[in-house]
Order: sequence, then C-alpha cells, then structure tokens
Amino acid sequence: MLPVNIASAVYVSPANQFPTGSVMSIASRYKLLAWANQNNSIILEDDYDSELRYFGKPIPALQGLDKNHRVVYFGSFSSTLFPAIKVSYMILPPNMAEIFASIKANYTQTCSKTEQLTLALFMENGYYYTNIRRLRSLYAQKLQLTITSFAKYGMGFIDAKEHKIWNQHHPRCQIRKECRDALPRSRVSKAICGNAKSELRNRTKK
Repeated sequence: MLPVNIASAVYVSPANQFPTGSVMSIASRYKLLAWANQNNSIILEDDYDSELRYFGKPIPALQGLDKNHRVVYFGSFSSTLFPAIKVSYMILPPNMAEIFASIKANYTQTCSKTEQLTLALFMENGYYYTNIRRLRSLYAQKLQLTITSFAKYGMGFIDAKEHKIWNQHHPRCQIRKECRDALPRSRVSKAICGNAKSELRNRTKK
C-alpha cells in the first residue's frame, strides 16, 4: 500500500518483478505515475531484464511515460553483456540532473573509462543491438528446452507448463504431492538439469 499525502520514494522493477517474473501492466504504470505526481513523490525504476523479451511489443518504461519528472531510471549491462563489466547508468529528471551536476565533482566513480569508451563504440556501431537479438534467440531456446526437459525427464514427478506473463515466458513447475517425500528434490533437479544441459550442448554443436 503506497502512502498518501506523504512525499516519499518507491523502488520498482516493472519489467521483471522478483521473484515471480511478472511484468507491471500499462494501467498499473499510469496509476503509479499518478500517485507519484499527486503525492510529490519519486519513483526509482530499475528496468532490469527489459531487453530480453520473447514475444509481443515491449511495454514503455515508466520513465518514458512520465510527463512530470517523477522517475529516476536505472539500468545496467550485466545481464545483456557480462556481469564483470560493472557498467550501469542513471537517467535523472531535469531538476535532479541540475543538482547532480553541481556536486558531481565530489563524486569519484570507479568504472573503467576504457570499458566505458569501448561500450560506447560497441553501441554506436550497432553491435549491442545485434547481441540483444542473439541473446533473445538463445534464451528462448533454453527456456523451451527447460519446459521440454521437465516434461520428458520429470514425468511422474513434476508438472510443467509454459506460462506467459505479458512479454516474457516463465516455466511454471510443481512437484507432485505424492512424490515430494519419495525422492529428494535435489536428485530430481540434478537429473533434469543434467539431461537438459546435455541436449543444449548437442543442439549448439549442430
């Protein structure tokens, strides 16, 4: 429940809520923006995983829908490039950007300038978008293989269905009640994951 008549801040990850993976609907995004405007509040938007969608059109980020400068937008490249790069960014509303500009001389950032310049060139030449398309294809294959492996190797133990949540797919799995005590989950998961990895390696080689 969001506070009313109290200036505050709320942190959200609308593109991929943890731990369910659900995506905030466009109606809910407009409601959240209206709340922030009416209560003189700020929304901290972590747009985690928004690039990796597998079907349909993307829902606009809160920052893109915001007309009243209420959203601080965060992003990084750890999930689309590799975690070790440690490059992230922040888009501030104009009034906050002015404040930041006045104090940024006191801030020492630790990100490598070489990595920043290399990433800028990588994006400028279109390689980043090409990489995103490759990842979408690869992860979609992995997701489908996961669902197939649950059905194939977990038969009798696990009921698995492909579950669509707005613009992403998520496997929804449930270990059957009668099997929970008969076989430890660790043994089931290891057997399924081992077979799934083997099949993925075989597909990659082809």
